[in-house]
Amino acid sequence: MGLIKMYYRIKIAGFIRGIFVYNLSQWTRIFTLGMYYSFSLALYKQNGYANFIMDNVVMYGKYIVLMILLFEVFIFLQDKLSKMTR
Repeated sequence: MGLIKMYYRIKIAGFIRGIFVYNLSQWTRIFTLGMYYSFSLALYKQNGYANFIMDNVVMYGKYIVLMILLFEVFIFLQDKLSKMTR
């Protein structure tokens, strides 16, 4: 659903205005991805079985969640600073 909304935002407003827009609901996506990573890591540590998908989630998931979090903080600060200068 989020990708469809992003597609239409880009189509209507362009890439920069379609992607770099702050919305409070974006924080729930970061929380969901973080919890998915946390549960995957706990399951991986508990069972210890090797699976291609699970290995990649455990290995790279933390970096993906961190990048998305930093991107969201950047958009949040950009939104707040633009409102202060108006």
